[in-house]
Amino acid sequence: MRLSFDDYRDKLLGCWNGKNIGGTLGMPFECRRGVFDVEYYTHDLDGNPIPNDDLDLQLVWLNAVEKYGRAVNASILGEYWLIFIVPNWNEYG
Repeated sequence: MRLSFDDYRDKLLGCWNGKNIGGTLGMPFECRRGVFDVEYYTHDLDGNPIPNDDLDLQLVWLNAVEKYGRAVNASILGEYWLIFIVPNWNEYG
């Protein structure tokens, strides 16, 4: 398969947006088992996505890789964690 850069970028943006949308819409049901009959979103988003560790961590790591390239290592990722990640007690406690 061959893609132009613009097509590749469009597909990649679609992946990031899909992950963000899925994390936002699925958040109220995280760690709950069952089939939910949801006809509306259960939280007012005010036009913005909610913080989502599944996506946020990947974006922080991406930022580190963009800056350090192949030289990125566990120490650098640890620094980025301390600088950019606000720990949530129920996610990382």
